[in-house]
Amino acid sequence: MSGIIGVSPDMRSGIVGKYPDGHQLQCKMTENGGYSLIEGTIPSDDTVPQNSEGTEIMTQAITASSVTNTFLVMATVSGSPGANDTFTMALFKDSDAGAVATAATGPIDTRTGPLTLMYNMTTGSISEVTFKIRGGCTWTTWRLNSNTTSRVYSGTIATTLTIYEIVGSI
Repeated sequence: MSGIIGVSPDMRSGIVGKYPDGHQLQCKMTENGGYSLIEGTIPSDDTVPQNSEGTEIMTQAITASSVTNTFLVMATVSGSPGANDTFTMALFKDSDAGAVATAATGPIDTRTGPLTLMYNMTTGSISEVTFKIRGGCTWTTWRLNSNTTSRVYSGTIATTLTIYEIVGSI
């Protein structure tokens, strides 16, 4: 069995046992239930989205417990684009210029809906890592957590960025 030596709840001190591969060590999450306009654009083309494109929607930092563990990153962005436009969500790590993962809608009408992205990577370091979600339509405005005119569902629709540290690989 591989794994790491388990430690106190903050994962930094006091040996309490060994965790098997696949065990979740920590979870960091940020959530935004507010209404806002995402006006930056991300081209719908055959290039990797860049950290200068779109609008930053949210960030979350995490520090790994071991260089051999895995980060599992999950993001959901809710809202609606302008008529018949494509919305793109791109995940960035630290100050890297190119996205590490991307998700996009096809050209859709103005209905409210979620867009989900998943990404995993070996931690490789015990230094803090910051993940960032940037989003944008091709030519119109994305309305975060809303339809084309206003907030919907009284703020219970939320955009989230969640990062799990998992022992070993997944």
